[in-house]
Amino acid sequence: MKKIPINKNILLVLTVLSALIAIPEISFAITFQSLASFFIYIIVNPLVWIIIGFAVVYFLWGVAKYILHSGDVKAREEGRNMMIYGIIAIFVMVSMWGFVNLLVATFGLNNDKLPSTQGLFAT
Repeated sequence: MKKIPINKNILLVLTVLSALIAIPEISFAITFQSLASFFIYIIVNPLVWIIIGFAVVYFLWGVAKYILHSGDVKAREEGRNMMIYGIIAIFVMVSMWGFVNLLVATFGLNNDKLPSTQGLFAT
């Protein structure tokens, strides 16, 4: 039987990622629910807002390009495409935000279930 070689770098990365996921659960006695709350409230929600902001700026940039280059057909087409893609990106990100909030409501994840870091950074 032919042996399939495993890249040692991939194995190392997977081991480190597994350890990073397991360390908070072991050291702070974090439950899966509080870990999911942490992931949603600390990582996903701000990231969604940042991407929505970029989509709005991209859309407004397309509007400005469409208006400022009204004499140039090619630039107007580029501005129109930017506006369309900006609207699509805003729609997708608002839908994603709604999906995250649906998951939060379905699984009962609350912001108060986040682990306390009060004793960790005491001076």
